[in-house]
Amino acid sequence: MYIIDMYFNYLYMLQNDLVQVMNWEIFTTSKIIAEKLEVPHKNFLRTIEKIISRKENLGAPGRTPKFPQKFIKTTFEHWKTKIKYDWYLINEPAFVKIVMQLSQYKKADIVQDEIIQAFFEMKQIILQKQNASWIESRNQWKEIRKQETDKIKEFVDYATKQWSTKAQFYYSNMTKLTYKALELLWNNQPIRDTLNSIWLWMLWVAEIKVLQCLERWMKDWLHYKEIYLLAKQELEEFAKILPKFETKLQLN
Repeated sequence: MYIIDMYFNYLYMLQNDLVQVMNWEIFTTSKIIAEKLEVPHKNFLRTIEKIISRKENLGAPGRTPKFPQKFIKTTFEHWKTKIKYDWYLINEPAFVKIVMQLSQYKKADIVQDEIIQAFFEMKQIILQKQNASWIESRNQWKEIRKQETDKIKEFVDYATKQWSTKAQFYYSNMTKLTYKALELLWNNQPIRDTLNSIWLWMLWVAEIKVLQCLERWMKDWLHYKEIYLLAKQELEEFAKILPKFETKLQLN
């Protein structure tokens, strides 16, 4: 899982003076906007809280409307005074909502243009990194897949020597076992070609596990059926720590 965590951490670290990436989404902050507008942060917070209040009051009674705007309240501690202050993480749709309320500030037009440009540039950077990462992941997966199929060939020979009459089916059975454990089958067909780089990495890790399982347990001379069941168990345990299928669709 290290390589997956490393990739998420890398995306988390993408930032510039005006925006930053967190959990695949780009945010600016109320503190940044207030500093660019050259107004006290506490005054600007009142503008945001009025917007949030109006947003919460919209919609039919008893029903929470779904808005793309995100105002995530958090706190920061002043490095010198150690006093904690409220502030907000603000995504692009939320910033667009704020823009309509900035006319009272002298530098509103300049700040609006700078931050919108920062959102745009960061989206381009993420897209470029994701594309490059996907190509690299795909190439790495192909190499691991070749190593796995070579090991499955050894396993087929191993099972044949143990009097298996259907050993040749383990080529497809091992592959389906992996895809099924990771919920990567759709109408009995693998959906690997639609996966983003993170899910390619997860598939990569799963197939390394299969390779290692076959290698380890053939050395221990276990029965081929037991090896298959142990590999299945390992994959299912690995799959438990991964997001469910609905989350996979959101990540693609």
